[in-house]
Amino acid sequence: MSEKTDKPAISPELRQKNTFRIHLPAWLGRPGAEFLIRTAATALAFWVVFTFVIGVHICHSQAGAPMIKDGDLFVSFRLSAPERGDLVVYRHGGVLSVGRVFALGGEHVEITPAAVLCDSFRQPDSAGYDAGLSRDFECRVPEGCVFVLNDNRADLSDSRTWESIPLTDCEGPVVFLMRRRGF
Repeated sequence: MSEKTDKPAISPELRQKNTFRIHLPAWLGRPGAEFLIRTAATALAFWVVFTFVIGVHICHSQAGAPMIKDGDLFVSFRLSAPERGDLVVYRHGGVLSVGRVFALGGEHVEITPAAVLCDSFRQPDSAGYDAGLSRDFECRVPEGCVFVLNDNRADLSDSRTWESIPLTDCEGPVVFLMRRRGF
């Protein structure tokens, strides 16, 4: 027994036996092991960034036209909350879409052939949206949701059809766009 503690003293031979060591094949050597460790760390960092921070997408519709056209590559930033006017990536029914945030939670939206109103204020982008609407549209956006309109107003696959989009379904605003033509 050791004088300082009540635990028995561990001999150096036993301590060396219980030490955790990674045994790599001799042919790999130290430089090869370092390479494998650095490659694994880099792959893990890329996975974390592309899973939780940014999203890389290819547009497969004309909903975002003329800003984003079919075949364009764009990047979204998942850590940013969408604001009014942002082009945002969202999922609805498992389908990835892109649209512009028109109203935030708690705001009142009214769309008529003559004007587009948010909380009774005419929006700058307020040419009437009568494309496909047989009636005037009016709703209040619930808290924790956004009201999204496609830039291509003739495409009704947005909040005019689905109502509000929950923030949990939004992947974030588009921060980078690359035109891909002829692919």
